Amino acid sequence: YPSKRGGNRKPGKHLNAEEAYCKTLLEYFTGDASAADLDQDELDNYHTWRVEKVKEGSLKKDGTRALPKGGGDRTTDLELNCLNNAYRWAVRKKLLRFNPIASRVKYHAAGDAVHCREFAPTDADELHEAAGALFSSPRSESLGWQLLYEGMTGLRSEEAVLLRTDARPNQAGGLTEDGNNMCVRRAKKSLKYNPNIRVHEGLKAVMAAHKIWLAQRHPLSPWYFPGNDKLALKHVDKGVLTKALGRLHKRYLEFREKEKDPKKFPKKPYLTRKYTSHGAGRAFYVYARRCQGRPDPEICYEINHVGGVGTLEQGYAL
Repeated sequence: YPSKRGGNRKPGKHLNAEEAYCKTLLEYFTGDASAADLDQDELDNYHTWRVEKVKEGSLKKDGTRALPKGGGDRTTDLELNCLNNAYRWAVRKKLLRFNPIASRVKYHAAGDAVHCREFAPTDADELHEAAGALFSSPRSESLGWQLLYEGMTGLRSEEAVLLRTDARPNQAGGLTEDGNNMCVRRAKKSLKYNPNIRVHEGLKAVMAAHKIWLAQRHPLSPWYFPGNDKLALKHVDKGVLTKALGRLHKRYLEFREKEKDPKKFPKKPYLTRKYTSHGAGRAFYVYARRCQGRPDPEICYEINHVGGVGTLEQGYAL
């Protein structure tokens, strides 16, 4: 179905996700029954079928099954929301007289949602501890810097990795003449679109140290956070930081499972808590700014939070 204005849908994550939802929906809804006869009972049947599919795990490239993420309730709601949008378009174009699933029941309870605040450091010491674990290996040093930048700016991972050292003031990574603001390429746009981040004193200190590290480790790379392949001159992938933090925590969990004495810590670096890039960076920044007395509307603008104050309070409350 087209966009609300009747035009082509824009390429991106949302369109890719909805195409995947349609593929799954068509596995179950084969077109044997009338679209107008769909009811809540049949949606319940779809939910039961979908939960079982989620339990099986998704098929990986090597033929094995990946561990399921969640129980399937949220997945079902997202897919049925896509189906509902298609029904709305059908009603609009007079293919159907009414939308039979407009008042459908949601299977995922808002209270069961896992928010990024649960994977955020509780203070600056925890943030630096996590960065220190990443700095302990040359292969993850770049990720340590990325974590510090995200925690001090509230940048999303996909925004942080695009920062360039050779950028002009109006390009991602470029500084204003006074050095107090940095231009970023926002992943999401809003009515109050903010293309800059404030370069406060703490961030200036990190940037000075980071500049020295770049000159020593990656003198040819134009990126703030270069990948490990120095010849390719590419930045790290947006999902690598979360995976690296997860591996460090998994190392600790495996150790505790084998060794019951907490005094015998493993020699390799580890993290006793689970962090994510979004939690350790963006959620931590919101928490820090609140502790500094800044109001939520101001924080929304600083991090370019498109959902408004309400969703900021729900998702980032600590």
